[in-house]
Amino acid sequence: MHSMPEIPPTPPTGSPYGQQPPYPPRPPYGGVPMPSPFPPVPPKPPKKKHTTAIVLSVVGGVLAVCIGGSMVAAIAGGSDPTPEEKAAAATATDKAQPAGTTAAAPAKKKSKAASPIPTKPKAKPKVTFEVSGSAPSGVDTMYGTDSDNRQGGDSSPWSTTMTRDDSGNVSYYFLTAQLQGGGDITCKILVDGKAIATGHASGGYNICQAQIVQGWTGGWKKV
Repeated sequence: MHSMPEIPPTPPTGSPYGQQPPYPPRPPYGGVPMPSPFPPVPPKPPKKKHTTAIVLSVVGGVLAVCIGGSMVAAIAGGSDPTPEEKAAAATATDKAQPAGTTAAAPAKKKSKAASPIPTKPKAKPKVTFEVSGSAPSGVDTMYGTDSDNRQGGDSSPWSTTMTRDDSGNVSYYFLTAQLQGGGDITCKILVDGKAIATGHASGGYNICQAQIVQGWTGGWKKV
C-alpha cells in the first residue's frame, strides 16, 4: 500500500498590525488593577478663553462711542438736524453706551440776548402862557416868575412855553396882558397842558392877569 503524503501544517495567520504583546491577565474582582503596558494619555488642554472676542468687543464699543459723539457734536454745532439724522445719532449713541449709563444731552445753542427796548426820555415839565381874543390896537404882554420877568407879544393871539421849576426855588408864575385902546382878550397859564389860572379884560387899557403858585404837596394852583 502506498502511504499518504504528509500535509504540512498551516502556518499561523499573521496580524496586519504586527506582533501584539499579550494582554495581561485580569485581576480578580476587587483586586488591584495591573499596570497598563501603554503610556498614559495626557489630559486635554483647558479651553482658551475668548480673549480675542472680548478685545474686539471693547474696541468696537469705543469706536461706536467716538462715532456717536462726533455725530452729536456735528448736529449740535451745525444747522438743525433732520428727523433722519436725529434718529441715526440716537441709534449710534444707544449702541455705544454700556449698560447702566445715560447718554449725554447734546449741547444747547446759545440764544442771542434780546436787545433792550429803548426808552423815551422823560419830558421836562412845562408851563405855558396864552393870550387869545381880539385886540385891534395891540396888547402889552409880560410873563415869567418872581425872579424872571420877560416881555411877551404885542398882539393876540399869542403864546409861549417855559421849563417849569418844581424844586421850590420859584414862588409863582404870572401873565399880564394890557389892551392898547380897546378889544376883548383872555389870558391863561397852563401846567402840562391843563389850564390852572385864567383872566379876562375888555375895552380901553384894561389888564388881563393870571398867576399860579406851588402848593405844599408840590402841585400848582391859582392865586
